[in-house]
Amino acid sequence: MLSQDSIEKLANHLRAEGTPESHALLTQIQTELEQDARRQELSVQAVNSVLNLLVQFGHPEAKVGDTLRDLLNVQSWSSVMPSEEDINATGLVAKVLYALEAYHEHQFDASIDALAEAVQIFRILWEEDQIVEARVAMTELTKHLGRLPPHILEILSQQITDAASTGALNTYRERSHLRRISCFTMSNGAYNHFVNRIARRKRPAELSAAKAGFLELTDTREQIQFKRAMSFSGYHLFGPRLSDDQCERLRAVSYRVKGYPTGPEADSKTLVEYHSLKKTTDGFWCDSNELINQPEIQELLADPSFEHAARLYLGTEPYLVGVNMWWSFPSNATAERRSEMAQHFHFDADFNHFINFFVHLTDTDADSGAHVFVSGSHRPGNKPQDLLNRGYVRISDNELAEYHEPQKFTVASVKAGSVLAGDTRCWHRGSHPTTHARLMLEFVFADTLATSCGKGRYTLGTKVSPAFRQRIEESPAVYQCQTLGW
Repeated sequence: MLSQDSIEKLANHLRAEGTPESHALLTQIQTELEQDARRQELSVQAVNSVLNLLVQFGHPEAKVGDTLRDLLNVQSWSSVMPSEEDINATGLVAKVLYALEAYHEHQFDASIDALAEAVQIFRILWEEDQIVEARVAMTELTKHLGRLPPHILEILSQQITDAASTGALNTYRERSHLRRISCFTMSNGAYNHFVNRIARRKRPAELSAAKAGFLELTDTREQIQFKRAMSFSGYHLFGPRLSDDQCERLRAVSYRVKGYPTGPEADSKTLVEYHSLKKTTDGFWCDSNELINQPEIQELLADPSFEHAARLYLGTEPYLVGVNMWWSFPSNATAERRSEMAQHFHFDADFNHFINFFVHLTDTDADSGAHVFVSGSHRPGNKPQDLLNRGYVRISDNELAEYHEPQKFTVASVKAGSVLAGDTRCWHRGSHPTTHARLMLEFVFADTLATSCGKGRYTLGTKVSPAFRQRIEESPAVYQCQTLGW
């Protein structure tokens, strides 16, 4: 945000090199800012947000996290250059306004192109030391931005500027996480698609060398069916892929690694062993760091078809950001405890655009922990805004049924050994098991780390299977969070 310190720096510049006219302009700018602050605080926040955004995009010395800077470095993914007549305050204002309005209409590529031109204009003005001209443009924007939809202003000011102000992005920050959720809810998912378009330009998916593997996605027709299902419904089921023996070996992993129990008598912050669980336990979340060091898990991760499927859906070179395994047990769980076990409808927002692979290690149906989702609710604008206005909360079945047709609610009854790919920005929940326990293994891939929740990192031990080591060597960027964190 523009600070009093920034104004002082501008004042010093004008006093040293300016004219009486520029001194008068400075006084006018300061007066207008003060008046706007009293009259309409939102306008001041908006103009400062755009100024900050353009500085972060265009100025090499802007203090922004390396991951975000890499993603938003316009010169690395955009060849768009403004025309000579647009390199002025008027041209910059026009490009920014068009970019924001195109974004509001979900014309993301047009919005990005216009924003890229605005960035280039700002860079040229900055490099030619036309600070006053650039500041005039920002002042002019004050007159226009107040009429734009509030969520667009919030997206600019809260998501990107907050990420920049926090510096390094490889540690978890509650404030940043809440603002990412705010951007998702206020834009009804549009913001995530906007950032995904940038990520696609920056790190386009390398699909030329698709390899046969676990998910068998080498056939063009199968790839089209997969992408279509993910795009329109948000989910795609891959038949049984694991043998009974493989399922049993993976179940054995859950018995030997430590994890976190949930339930009325459980300490959810203390690692315990599976055999020590009480009968009242609702669930058991295996420790992810232990999981990724298990040979059976590495055997699956070494399969190239997971990352290939992620490329197809995300349109980028993906990042592996999640390796999870958990039990859901039949229990007399209260509504509150079921909510903690994600058995009430919700959406996920830990990353920008992502895909989950749910490897079912037990049979599931409505009575044994089946995954339930609202088909198509991951698409921008397909969630009721009044529900999103509540924020990141659980929603009851009855409430959701008021907004979505019954045929949109899908219960994924799945056989053990099958894989359900899903975009869990959909409304979804797990069914509370009543007949037998459910065990799920999950891999998560995301399009960018720049807006991730930064929950933690995995540490690979010295015993890495040769196949998984080879996978990491062939796609080091995909698995970089295993050593660098996210």
